[in-house]
Amino acid sequence: MLVCSIIYRLVLVAMALAVLWVPLPAAAKGPPSKVTVRGPGWADEIEISDPEVLEAFSFFQFEDINFPVEAPADAGEGYVITRHIIDLDKMVA
Repeated sequence: MLVCSIIYRLVLVAMALAVLWVPLPAAAKGPPSKVTVRGPGWADEIEISDPEVLEAFSFFQFEDINFPVEAPADAGEGYVITRHIIDLDKMVA
């Protein structure tokens, strides 16, 4: 019984440390500072910095993990959307 109690406590401590170890950017919420979009055939990427438009790019605004969408038969080349946030006075993507 003592061994189970010790293991239980060790698991709790490990879980608490894992939660504290999460980097701040991973815990970021709200709109990003800017968004860049690249697409096939585009000469340059598009940069979005309008605060009202950036609201749409907040985490979980357009990703709905509760209602997954089936992958298309032909996805094509696709687009790259990069969210940039400020972390400790430094812009990170």
